[in-house]
Amino acid sequence: MTHLLHSYIADQLVERLGRHRVVVWYDPRAEFEPFVQEATGTNGGGGPDLVSVGGTPVQMITHDGSLYSARARVEPLVSGDEPPAIVIYLAGVTRDPDGSVLMELELAGSRWEPQLKQLARNALRQRFTDGVVDELLNRQNVTYSDLVAAAGVDGESVPSVLKTLLKGRSPEDQRAAWETQYAEAHQR
Repeated sequence: MTHLLHSYIADQLVERLGRHRVVVWYDPRAEFEPFVQEATGTNGGGGPDLVSVGGTPVQMITHDGSLYSARARVEPLVSGDEPPAIVIYLAGVTRDPDGSVLMELELAGSRWEPQLKQLARNALRQRFTDGVVDELLNRQNVTYSDLVAAAGVDGESVPSVLKTLLKGRSPEDQRAAWETQYAEAHQR
């Protein structure tokens, strides 16, 4: 499934994997479970599963209720000199900064604790104005699925009218473009 939010999150994850090879992804509110389900095609609880994230082959390990189990499943993958790209996705788990069972993996690779609303804001700005993005994200209990529906699937969304008429990515650039167009129209 391709949609704006999935592609943006996949790009962020692939960028981290390119630098670190191993990503321990904490998701205490389980906000990204739908993304992981889209990537793995399952409801999680296992692995390693070889999946494609943004076109990159990734060994995905999902939390099955035990951090020791996740560690045991990842150990064979990291025992060599060149581990494959590995994501350990921990839905519903808050990181323990003092005694994590996965601390060695975090230090050897990367720990990732993204916030859905922040990633969504960055992704949606590619297509919508800040006002539209704010309206979407300021709702109570907005979910990944809500944001996917708002952004559209396979580019089939209704774009911001202002973004199509005014050049510029930021509101300031769009305002400058509007002022220029307004001045030109009234000089005639």
